[in-house]
Amino acid sequence: MSLSNGVRRFLSDRKVTFQILPHTRTESLQQAARLNGVRPEWLVRVVMLGDHRGFLMVILPASHMINFSLLNEALDRNLKPLTQGQADHLFTDCEKGSRPPLPDLFQIPAVIDESVLAGTEVFFEGGSHEGLVAIPSKAFMRLHPDAEVGRFSQPIAELTAHGRASADEWRSLTENFAPTAGQARLESAPEIPSLPEFASKLLTLRDESKTTAEDLIVLLESDQEVAGQVVAWARSPMHGGHDAIRSVQDAIVRGLGFDLVLNLSLGIAVAKALRVPPDGPLGRQTFWRQSVYCAALVYGLARLMPRASRPKTDLAYLAGLTHNFGHLLLAHTFPAEHYLVNQFVARNPNVPVSQVERQVMGVDHEYIGGWLMDAWGMPAAITAAVRWHHNEGYRGDYVTYPNLVRVANRLLRRIHVGDEVQTELPRGLLQQLHLTERLASAVLDGLLANSVTINRLSNRLAA
Repeated sequence: MSLSNGVRRFLSDRKVTFQILPHTRTESLQQAARLNGVRPEWLVRVVMLGDHRGFLMVILPASHMINFSLLNEALDRNLKPLTQGQADHLFTDCEKGSRPPLPDLFQIPAVIDESVLAGTEVFFEGGSHEGLVAIPSKAFMRLHPDAEVGRFSQPIAELTAHGRASADEWRSLTENFAPTAGQARLESAPEIPSLPEFASKLLTLRDESKTTAEDLIVLLESDQEVAGQVVAWARSPMHGGHDAIRSVQDAIVRGLGFDLVLNLSLGIAVAKALRVPPDGPLGRQTFWRQSVYCAALVYGLARLMPRASRPKTDLAYLAGLTHNFGHLLLAHTFPAEHYLVNQFVARNPNVPVSQVERQVMGVDHEYIGGWLMDAWGMPAAITAAVRWHHNEGYRGDYVTYPNLVRVANRLLRRIHVGDEVQTELPRGLLQQLHLTERLASAVLDGLLANSVTINRLSNRLAA
């Protein structure tokens, strides 16, 4: 289906000439635009806002961001983005996440940014993620007789902070685009997503002293998606695997071992609870690429530490895999704000991600990620790695795990992977881990030798 029945009837009843551009299923407007060769400024997107006076549909080009200062001042309102669930509920007869810019069809008041009229044709999703609708601009405007037209957006390119922006300059920049800039949002967040039942069972197995390999095999074989990921991991040359590994039992006995299989499965399973957009520096594709690289690097570094101070290497692997889960929770919980953060980070790669998050949302991914791990009852070492991996001053329990993640991410920055902005490995940090610059660099070199395998594994997880 490339067009919902309701949208088709609406356009036909109004005798509008339109064209349908079918394409393979996508997860974002950006993907749909690329598949059809449509420029972002011609592609229309919808942002749903609300305040005490009700809902409002905002229609603007995909190349632009809402300037909330302009919009709220023009309308004398205090509009903020709806949650994903609230917005999806308003678009009946449409696939989740597809929001046709047809306010009269859904009986929602609307405003249209004047930049939508810049081209001769308008493209938008028609209630499905398998096609775009193309309509002449003049015909598109005739569909919106009651919508107010004005200037309340700016090109995404203007999110760039020129040079070394001061805190005040960053505040001024973000406040225009973020309706809740600088405000703590946790107290108003939707209910924390539940830990998937399968992940909960894995945690139970992990905590039981008498758990056997057979117990783990039986559980993993009940979830073919996770089992397939584990077998693929075990077969990879990076882990010394080979084609003879064809089952979960082989992965445990002949490949990764019991502890690593359990913790790897746990990391994969917990991520399934969170919905994340695919694109951008904080999107699902990039997230899993950094996570898999970091996990492999942390694992290699931990194995080089002296036995007396070495952490559990399988737990270190899990720390690397899950350390950025706060990004997933922010994307799942605050999709509109996360979209803005994603755009800011894409255009300001040398600004720490946490700084952008705190300014836009009032909370960073380390804090909310640690909160999630604690709420889900994840191992304390993992909570520490998630909460403190960017904090050089942390000296608390399980400090080795966030320190290893910090070293790994700084090494990954050297090959342009991940959200770290620094590449230097402080001597004091290396001394705490009983590592040297030479040893750390050698682990990174070994990782690069397996980059094809790592990319393949991360693509499987992001699919």
